[in-house]
Amino acid sequence: MMQVLRNANFLSFFTSRTLANFADSIYFIALLWIVQTTFHSPAFTGFTFTALSLAAVFSFAFGPLIDRISAAALSGVALLAQGIILLFIPVLTGQSLLSFSIILVLVLVASLFAAVFYPANMSLIPQILEDKDKLVQGNALVSSSDQLINLIGFLLGGTLVAWIGASQSFYVASGAMLAGSILFFLLTRRMKAGKPSRTDASSGSSSSSPASYMAEIKEGLHFLWGNLFLRVLMLLNLVANFSIALLIIALPSLGESYGSAFYYSAIYVAFFFGMIIGALMTNSIKKTGMNISLFWIGSGLALMLFFVLPHAIGWKVISIALFGLCSGVVNVLQMSFIQLLTEERMMGRVMSSVTTMSNIAIPLGSLIGSSLALQLRIETLFLLAGSLIIGCGAVMLMIRSVRRFTADSIQPSHAQSTEVAV
Repeated sequence: MMQVLRNANFLSFFTSRTLANFADSIYFIALLWIVQTTFHSPAFTGFTFTALSLAAVFSFAFGPLIDRISAAALSGVALLAQGIILLFIPVLTGQSLLSFSIILVLVLVASLFAAVFYPANMSLIPQILEDKDKLVQGNALVSSSDQLINLIGFLLGGTLVAWIGASQSFYVASGAMLAGSILFFLLTRRMKAGKPSRTDASSGSSSSSPASYMAEIKEGLHFLWGNLFLRVLMLLNLVANFSIALLIIALPSLGESYGSAFYYSAIYVAFFFGMIIGALMTNSIKKTGMNISLFWIGSGLALMLFFVLPHAIGWKVISIALFGLCSGVVNVLQMSFIQLLTEERMMGRVMSSVTTMSNIAIPLGSLIGSSLALQLRIETLFLLAGSLIIGCGAVMLMIRSVRRFTADSIQPSHAQSTEVAV
């Protein structure tokens, strides 16, 4: 796995993404914590998380832009914009609904830039690592590093909030984003000097008319829907991410029940630690649809344990770590499959469509979860989420062609549709 770090462009990408994830972790925990402790209501936390996640639903609209323009440059611009926006949020914090409303607008605008950043970022990996084995290794390294940085970021975020306050923590996150944007701009120059961009070589369309732009968006969505494995994966991701949204809005309230932001961040640390182990495990397990299904079921069972085990923080940490482990395997395998199945000329469209399909249910889940959190115990939300995720994995196991899907069966740059066989 460490061999991919010898690639200078990948190392630069890796460093830039690390700074971005570090900033996101601190920003996320500081924002939700300050809302929870200001209004003491899971409902307000749910509204804030909705603003954080809503923009990702529209990622598909940026796909053709990512295919036409340097993905590294877009990543830099997106991080620069987010870093600037974060500087204004601490000034506006307060108990008035007007301040809260303005913050929600700023969070939504920042999330729009994040909706460009992540698909552009993921489309860079297959440009840098063209070999199939190195691509899987790169995704595993990126995923495990993402979770390690998130682990450190969430742990540091909780510490920073307790030590210097949530408002000051925003400035730390902003600085990291601005530094990451500079590195992405430097990577853009190196990649242009190294080889022609996809836009120069073949972007699939040179027309900039609205009709052409819309046609390119449809092509990315049609690609996902036209391949059986990806179609099933995306549909079940809707249900799974709806379930995960229930968890995210419940965690600040759970952390507050233990009396400190440190315990809130500790739960996230357990999740990211499990994700790291799971991502690293992908190098030693078979890359198959069967394994994705089994680990998906495993993640649901881990959430069921959260409901069953005692309220003591140690038990909660164990169940969340197991949930993270299973999720780590699923994330690396499914992203690698998508990248291997996709033609390079439309990688931006497909990655942005994947982001949309993966996140479209999250705002709905956070809104419904906000209502449920007012009537149900927090542990009951975990039981509901676990049940839904187990159901998703069981559906995958029932479809024979999905169950037998393997990385070795993928023909590079081609997505083949097949009939469902049960």
